[in-house]
Amino acid sequence: MSVYRAIRPLVFQLPPETAHNIAAGIADRFSGPIRYLAGDGLRSYYDSRLETDICGITVTNPVGLAAGFDKGGRAADVLHVVGFGYTEVGTVTGQQQDGNPRPRIFRYPRDHALINRMGFNSEGSERVALRLKGKSPRIPVGINIGKTKDVPLDRAVEDYLFSLDNLFPFASYIVVNVSSPNTPGLRTLQEGDRLYPLLSNLKRRSAELADEHKKDHIPPMFVKISPDLADEDTDEVIQVVKQTRVDGIIATNTTVDTSVLDANETGGISGRPLTEKARQAVKHIYRKTNGEMPIIGVGGIMDADDAYNMIRAGASVIQLGTGLVYGGWGLVDEIKRGLIRRMERDGVPTIKDLVGVDIK
Repeated sequence: MSVYRAIRPLVFQLPPETAHNIAAGIADRFSGPIRYLAGDGLRSYYDSRLETDICGITVTNPVGLAAGFDKGGRAADVLHVVGFGYTEVGTVTGQQQDGNPRPRIFRYPRDHALINRMGFNSEGSERVALRLKGKSPRIPVGINIGKTKDVPLDRAVEDYLFSLDNLFPFASYIVVNVSSPNTPGLRTLQEGDRLYPLLSNLKRRSAELADEHKKDHIPPMFVKISPDLADEDTDEVIQVVKQTRVDGIIATNTTVDTSVLDANETGGISGRPLTEKARQAVKHIYRKTNGEMPIIGVGGIMDADDAYNMIRAGASVIQLGTGLVYGGWGLVDEIKRGLIRRMERDGVPTIKDLVGVDIK
């Protein structure tokens, strides 16, 4: 049993958001000592067979941190020490907002699940940009942007562009979050007639910003979708992504499908109840695009089997979120070691060779 699992009952005595804020605060304030004591990441598990890339971004392994933990970039320069191959900051909104009233995160330990209705609590894109300016991350950092709650839908493009302008210099890749269930009306941005102008404007502005900042490439852009979309709606998103030349899809966000968890709270469900829905969404996208559209797989990855199966379903790389609440930071290396064991068992030479094998 890991140290975290041994102390987890004590951690779970704290309200979920308090525990989360303590962890993020420690990562921010003590990043130097943490990096020193952890050998600056050299003590985390490494195997060259796990090296891969997505849209030209090279990562030492396919395990990333999902948006939601590091909303403000506080831990961006320390997460490599526990073995992540990349991380994602956000969701960041254009303007500062408090999000929904507390309590807004709820644990369901028996189900290895969480429900959250955070509502995009964010310091705003300008303040997050200032913080990231002082960080020195050792791994690729994605920036996940979402709509400010008080901004009407007909001004959503303007709001996303404001965030992009502020955060672009720090982004290895950009994520357009149109799928959180906790901002009223946000998921309607997944509809084709709303999604096309949003993505086309963001893609155009990214090219302009790359010139302005003298970048030798345009950071890839992904759109993050809901697991609750019907297949035909997912197909419409795929079509818009192709039309706007957006680079890939992140599948998926949390679900509001109450059939997967018997709960008395509202919000987005994550963890074990989401595992199968997220994997099926990845499979559908991979099959529909003949494996030609990069997919970041996230949702219900709680152990090495889940990670292995998500990559087999078509994800080029994966992300952890709720799994860390129940497995701790040691889960990152557990999954990497577990991937190698399963690859050796199945005769798979590299992680790239595993992507989509269930569909091929």
